[in-house]
Amino acid sequence: MKQFLNKNNLHYFTICIIIILSNHISLAQIVGSSSYIKGTSVEIGINGSGGFEGVDMSVSPPPIGMHPRTSTNFFGFVANPQLNSWATFDGDFFTPGSPENGWGVQFGNTSSGAGASNNCSNGLGIGTLLEIPGSITNYSQILDCISSDWEGNLINSSTNLHFKINYFLQQNDLFYTTTISITNNTSATIPLLYYYRNLDPDNNVEQTGDYSTTNTIENQPGSGSCDLACVSATQSQPNNSYLALAGVGSDFRVSYGGFDNRSGVNIWNAAGNLTGTLNSSVTHDKAISLAYKIQNFLPGTTRTFKFVVILNASDKNKALSNLLYLSYPGSQNFIPTSCSSSIDTVKACGGTTNIEIAGPNVGDYSWGWTPNTFLSSSTSYSASVTPTTSIVYTITGTPLNSCASPTPLTYTIAVVPLPALPTTINANSPLCIGSTLNLTATGGTYYSWSGPDNFSSSLQSPSFVATSTLSSGTYTALVTSSDGCSATTTINVQVAPGSSVSVTSNTSICAGNSIQLTASGASNYTWFDNSTSPTIIVTPTSTTVYSVSGNSGAGGCTSTAQTTITTIPNAIADFTGINNSTYNIGQTLNLLNISSNFTSFNWTLCNGDTALSNSLTIPLNTAGECCIKITAVNNTCRDSVTKCYRVIPEFSISIPNVFTPNADNINDVFKINSTGLTDLNCAIFNRWGQKIYDWNGVTGSWDGKTKSGLAPTGTYFYIVMYTNSENKTSTEKGFLSLFRD
Repeated sequence: MKQFLNKNNLHYFTICIIIILSNHISLAQIVGSSSYIKGTSVEIGINGSGGFEGVDMSVSPPPIGMHPRTSTNFFGFVANPQLNSWATFDGDFFTPGSPENGWGVQFGNTSSGAGASNNCSNGLGIGTLLEIPGSITNYSQILDCISSDWEGNLINSSTNLHFKINYFLQQNDLFYTTTISITNNTSATIPLLYYYRNLDPDNNVEQTGDYSTTNTIENQPGSGSCDLACVSATQSQPNNSYLALAGVGSDFRVSYGGFDNRSGVNIWNAAGNLTGTLNSSVTHDKAISLAYKIQNFLPGTTRTFKFVVILNASDKNKALSNLLYLSYPGSQNFIPTSCSSSIDTVKACGGTTNIEIAGPNVGDYSWGWTPNTFLSSSTSYSASVTPTTSIVYTITGTPLNSCASPTPLTYTIAVVPLPALPTTINANSPLCIGSTLNLTATGGTYYSWSGPDNFSSSLQSPSFVATSTLSSGTYTALVTSSDGCSATTTINVQVAPGSSVSVTSNTSICAGNSIQLTASGASNYTWFDNSTSPTIIVTPTSTTVYSVSGNSGAGGCTSTAQTTITTIPNAIADFTGINNSTYNIGQTLNLLNISSNFTSFNWTLCNGDTALSNSLTIPLNTAGECCIKITAVNNTCRDSVTKCYRVIPEFSISIPNVFTPNADNINDVFKINSTGLTDLNCAIFNRWGQKIYDWNGVTGSWDGKTKSGLAPTGTYFYIVMYTNSENKTSTEKGFLSLFRD
């Protein structure tokens, strides 16, 4: 398993020892539909409906020994950074007060873009803010690691997203980690998606009556030496309290201000009434927020990211280092699920294995490995290890900047070299249906087979009767030795029928058309023309009998099948009257059916109407594209011809030479009036020849403004390029006058 770092001092990773959870010993519990996490100095309530911190205690009361506030029904999260056995403590951080603690997603890059939000809003009613339904799917305590999962879905006519939110707390820490995994189950790429997290701090209001906190942008990606985002809320009375949201990576941003902040765009861009300037600070009763940007979210993929909620200022770097973890073959990239003082062990079976420190802030440390033996590199966070004897490595990360832990990080992992597993596999293939398929693998102690038709076995040499060609395919044997090394090997098995080849049944087609013939029931085929594919394409000009033989490649499993293809003479469709590709409005078309070898026919006109007359008169009154089709039918065979043309209007263009952008709603914009144009580009230049404005499109205009402000009264030069409906391009140049008085 992949173990995650959640200590700054030396510690070892885990051989998992699962503690059986029960109500009286578990520090992670499900109560009703919600769950609670109880650490030594941090306690969290996770709402089962919305996946946010905020459990309705009237429905799911907290377990004995937790420390809820009494003036509200909702339990969010509390902390005891004073480490005085909860004699005094901070929180519940987002209650009392009406909004708000929650999360959501938003699509696109405008503050009014579509999205959905789940928020614990005590004053507004919790039921009105559950737009992404879900439930608690897992909770656990393994040694001192406590974890709870929430999963939900956002499904509508255009969106199908799956969310997994993991809350993870190491029992004695004064911070906890939130891992967000979003899976795009839609059929299309999502160009831009924002996840956001917002809360109204209200740190110690129940003790002071003061809702205000001092909110500070401590770090912002792109504003310092590292890609760290951190916004904090503090109070000094009745005791010092600290709450921060922090994440590492260029896609994170933080802000403060506002209240019910449900716009990921505004949070990420610090827009509207939000502030995101580095080192800015203000004391007020408003929210703090964090946003994460996902671009080009491909269908079928999952994006995973993490952030931390920090409840003691001195633990900030320690909390951020919790985002690092140890990765090696067989590990899994997710939140740690176990904690132990045992050394993690990886086996190098047959040569080389790869070990690395992974996480968003791995570059904030310089790395060193000791001893410097069997390594591809001893100064990188990643190395290939090719040991000849067992060895224990100590990997040390020395901080490079203020974004890293103030003290070095240390990891320890043992690597045991083992010989490669000499594995072989065989099978009696090919064979016919009804024969016994014998499979055998060698080289190990334990065997696990998989194959077609959901085949599975734990025998070294399984066998079964091949009853259908579904038994054909690739069989895989996972061979494991007693020392834990494993190898996978495969073999392809072909099963053929005894004498049951079949081919497409007799059918009729129109003369000159093609049809695909498909043979089945064997593994090797030979057609009348000696082709060997299971399918062929034939084009008979008259009624024809086709034959194919098939066999399994062994045991004489051969049979022959035939099919007769009957041909029907085809109709030939045609008409006259459309001689040009372009006509002008006001002209008339005279159409005449000249089809042959048909028993019936019909016209399909531009508007979808049908007609049965042999000749038609079509007045051309409307501009645009038009296609007319005639269909001729003989028995079941039909033929059709479609002819298209375009009706174009006369075109015109009128360019004014003066406008008065003085906001009197009269002649306030410079606009070009035209008809019959398909494209237009206009560029405006000042008297020094500098382009100050341009637009594309026949509906564009200029309101007298430039990037630097209002254009002054004066004379300007324009260049207009336009394309008419016949795809001819022309250019007009001239002067225009702008008056503001």
